[in-house]
Amino acid sequence: MSQDVQVWEPKQIALVSLAKSVTKKQLRFLRDLYCTSRDEEIATVDWPAKQIKTFLHAQFELQQKHYTKTYPQSLRQLIHFNGQPIGRLYLNHDQLKQQIHLIDITILPEYRKLGIGAHLMTNIITQAKAINWQVSLYVSQQKQALSWYKTMGFKVKSVENGYHFMTFEPE
Repeated sequence: MSQDVQVWEPKQIALVSLAKSVTKKQLRFLRDLYCTSRDEEIATVDWPAKQIKTFLHAQFELQQKHYTKTYPQSLRQLIHFNGQPIGRLYLNHDQLKQQIHLIDITILPEYRKLGIGAHLMTNIITQAKAINWQVSLYVSQQKQALSWYKTMGFKVKSVENGYHFMTFEPE
């Protein structure tokens, strides 16, 4: 990570919408990004590197199919820092539930814990408050993100199959 990332300004962050069919370069980035999000879990298994890679690539494909089927109208964006992709942000706006559902936010490891995710979440929460909508998400109980979402004001509503369903309620 370069020195300029340690201190950043919001204008260095941009959200770039993904088309329904992504380019090979974007797909490679998204797959590699997904693999970094599974580091905690993969550290607990004693598999050869090739088996881990094959497993993670298959899991990525399954996740993409699930997201496409479950959230066909979702807003899928790449998070860019100074013009380079560093993450992804997937949101689903549900008019009936009056809810913004955070499907996924993942940032490359070297850009984590710099406040970029908090900046993006604050923007999502601000948008939801402006229209009096709830923000919801699922997070794995193994993830460090669980405590992070709690600091952002989310509360656990239920736990299913190892995932916490959390919501942020507008005031």
